[in-house]
Amino acid sequence: MAEPAEWQRFFPPAVEVKKTEKFGRGIYASQKILRGTEILRSEPFVCVLDTDERENYCNFCLKAKTEKLKPFEAVPPRDLDLKKCSQCKFVWYCGKECQKNDWHLHKDECKMLAKADTVCLQSQILVHMDHIMLARLLIRMQKKNEEKVTQIQPLPDTAKFEMDLLYPNRSTLTECIERDDATLVTQALEQLQKQMETHTKPEELSELFYKLKVNVHGVLNDLCEHIGFGIYTGPSLLNHSCDPNCYRVYDGRTFILRAVKTIQPGEQLFISYISMLTTYKQRQAKLWETYHFRCHCHRCVSECQKSSPYHIMYAAIGDISDEEKEAIMEEGFSTIEEVDRMGHRQIVTVCQQLAEKYKDVLHPANILTLKVFNKLRRVFTELQEEDSKILEAMKMVVGSYKYYPFKLEDYDYGIQLLDLGSLQMLMERFDQSRKTFTESIEVLSVVVGPHHPLTVLARKSQDIVARKLHLRH
Repeated sequence: MAEPAEWQRFFPPAVEVKKTEKFGRGIYASQKILRGTEILRSEPFVCVLDTDERENYCNFCLKAKTEKLKPFEAVPPRDLDLKKCSQCKFVWYCGKECQKNDWHLHKDECKMLAKADTVCLQSQILVHMDHIMLARLLIRMQKKNEEKVTQIQPLPDTAKFEMDLLYPNRSTLTECIERDDATLVTQALEQLQKQMETHTKPEELSELFYKLKVNVHGVLNDLCEHIGFGIYTGPSLLNHSCDPNCYRVYDGRTFILRAVKTIQPGEQLFISYISMLTTYKQRQAKLWETYHFRCHCHRCVSECQKSSPYHIMYAAIGDISDEEKEAIMEEGFSTIEEVDRMGHRQIVTVCQQLAEKYKDVLHPANILTLKVFNKLRRVFTELQEEDSKILEAMKMVVGSYKYYPFKLEDYDYGIQLLDLGSLQMLMERFDQSRKTFTESIEVLSVVVGPHHPLTVLARKSQDIVARKLHLRH
């Protein structure tokens, strides 16, 4: 395992790497970091778009083919003319400059991508992007032989060093292999090794695969929607908390870490690997399934205690036992999961029934109430229902969020406010809209940054409202 000193080259002076018995390696503040500060930027060691997003984003800069605007925006989207690589027909570029900038890597992977794709489809356990990511990692490390025929050579020392820095360690790796079907994994990796003509040892290939599995970061677009995966060597040290003090955002393929709380010297930097808008049981299940660990952060330890500020997420109305409340919430969450497989109109019916059923039982801040109305909000928007219906659902969602102790550090709250302000503006409720946009800007400026496209959109929308109010008066 690499020592902390070997990691320091990945980080600015404001942070340092330490190793503790409880957390292993982690990133710590070496000086006071104020809320809203951009802490670091990192380029990917390897990066890949989701299969169904390859035609929607430039393979180099990750610029979107169609500009993603929020609901209720009247400006038509701007389209880029993406062109696919004429040789592999697998990746797309927004222009010659990006294709040229990517060529130093893509020229060696071009002939391999189609083969890697074939192997993916033959696998029964490895997801498509796992194969592409591993193939791209190996291709990045390749060298050309004298005959100029692409052959993948044993991993060079510098590449080995950077991958050796990553978890899992040997015991964690063994647990991952035991958890999965080791035979299927081995067969799939052997197919990949054969198709790509790599001389990398099978055990080394297997270890690389599992390191990818547990160290990968989801790459997000301007709306913080998932579009791919990347290995970011330095940020891979960021440990998880269900109440984090940092948030990750992306500028194209560049990873940006921002402080959403003021961090004192010596404090560890945490991000949340999963959505914060989930219950204790849901978070623990997701973390175990995906990352193979249980969380023991202060939120998880205290959340179910009535004295905890997080307990509001489980609040009920009237005389109801904890057992009854838990049964009601489990039933409700199970129904919410099932509605995703229904048609829009059926979703509306089921969610309205749930809202009516729980209105005299669950507190408006209960997380199940929020989930129900958020589902209604999204479906109403997609169905282009009357604005009044969408508005009422949005107000319920934002109203629930206002009770939550982490609301000012959560991107989702900022985006809910932006949506609500946009609809209020469309309905010419300009006084309400201006206040809502102000709240949205305050949250988004901290979480994603003052120059992020979402924050800029909120600020522009606020200016439009101000002009309309001026004309009215």
